[in-house]
Amino acid sequence: MKNYKNLTAPGYIPYSRDVVTIKEKSDGIIVAEFRKDISGYNLACHEAGDKSCYVYYITTWINYWSMNVTKNTIQNTVLNPNGELVSAVYYTIQMAATAF
Repeated sequence: MKNYKNLTAPGYIPYSRDVVTIKEKSDGIIVAEFRKDISGYNLACHEAGDKSCYVYYITTWINYWSMNVTKNTIQNTVLNPNGELVSAVYYTIQMAATAF
């Protein structure tokens, strides 16, 4: 079982412009488009202090299993499917954040 953990353990990816692209559509929907080799992501959000909008945090990773066995990639995701106002999107890794 120990070797299996190594196959699926996430290798967190430091920020670079090509890891994830954030795009706003004309209707205000915000889409995160991930690089093709990304194995997974975590998306967290919270309301801003005045409750007028949301702040999002994205972390991405790759792992051996996804790169060499299943060859799966993740899909793009909509951050605000109900049209919520988004004030900021940050790329995070171990408590550090980079704003888009």
